[in-house]
Amino acid sequence: MMGTVDEHREKVRGLVTPLPVASEALLGCHGLCLDQDVTATVPVPAFDCSAMDGFAVRRTDLAEMPCTLPVDGEVPAGAAPLSPAPGHAVRIMTGARLPDGCDVVIPVEHTDARPGAGPVPPQVTITRFDGRGHIRTAGEDVRIGDTVLKAGTRLSATHLAAAAATGLVRLPVRRRPLVAVVTTGDELSAPGVQLGSAQIPDSNSVLVAGLLQELGAEVSGVHHAGDETASLDAQLAALSPTPDLVVTTGGVSVGSHDVVQAWAATSPSAHVELGHVAMQPGRPQGWGHVDIAGKRVPIICLPGNPVAVHVGLHLFVRAALDELAGAPDSRRFLCCVAGTEFPARAGITRMVDVVLDGTIALPAPGGHGSHRIGTLHQCDGLAIITAPVARGDQIQVLLTR
Repeated sequence: MMGTVDEHREKVRGLVTPLPVASEALLGCHGLCLDQDVTATVPVPAFDCSAMDGFAVRRTDLAEMPCTLPVDGEVPAGAAPLSPAPGHAVRIMTGARLPDGCDVVIPVEHTDARPGAGPVPPQVTITRFDGRGHIRTAGEDVRIGDTVLKAGTRLSATHLAAAAATGLVRLPVRRRPLVAVVTTGDELSAPGVQLGSAQIPDSNSVLVAGLLQELGAEVSGVHHAGDETASLDAQLAALSPTPDLVVTTGGVSVGSHDVVQAWAATSPSAHVELGHVAMQPGRPQGWGHVDIAGKRVPIICLPGNPVAVHVGLHLFVRAALDELAGAPDSRRFLCCVAGTEFPARAGITRMVDVVLDGTIALPAPGGHGSHRIGTLHQCDGLAIITAPVARGDQIQVLLTR
């Protein structure tokens, strides 16, 4: 009996355990997963500061308009604030700390002072006061002790900027999973190498390595084995450094030259199950462990057809990477409207490449087929088809970019 997509995802996720947590400097955390909530040690803003270029004054000195006040100096951003005498003003820049005693900033446009660089005027005439203070108060965005980032967050540039702004220097994260890629098959030739009469370019190596990086992994190397089990055994045994996960493509079906099938049945280093998942494309799958340098390493064995590889990466390899990173399910789904009919197969989950026009899902250019790598880059997602779909029906799409 074939397992479901969800059942196989759980099997694959169960192959791995989360990587150890380490404290890393902010610049090394981009793309990593945060292990625990972190709180602010510095408020944002850090102090009361000016929201405008202008003049800091006391509200009590603005009873009549216009009014002219002596200017005691200026406070650029980053400088220690001056404390003007009552009835006096201080020229101030955006982001500069508000002088003690001042509670209003008058924008330079509401004075007779010339905007831009220039000497501090001896006095300033304020021509208009709209009642607004133009002050950013300390902690109005984030207070000390507020949760800045939550556990499970995949850290982007804006997340790290928030951490830096709130006084954080290091974060508890897990490193990127280290993944080795092994494509199989005598028919494959490395990109750029002269093709034999019955060979095709090895697009799977580029596809898998690229998607692994997009999904947050570090690729330790891309390797190739032919149709002999000794070739696959040698490639796996030589992997260095020892990866956290191995992903292979091809050779998992029942053909007489399917090398992963033969290797799993005969190699002492292989602890791999092969079976079928009730899905199309990508029905044959393999999963388990391989012995490398005295360590039992998780291995995911995908089919060889490129579109099936693409589907398997997003459904199954992604699940393992999320678990290694200690991250929640990173898949993104969009509820769409079918722009055409999508047929179904009883008991099978069809993963259909689609392009999106807004939220309208349309068939992939050129039709469907597990070999259609040439147009895969034009697709936006995978429509999940478990029952016949009529035009106008709602469908779920797993976004792939």
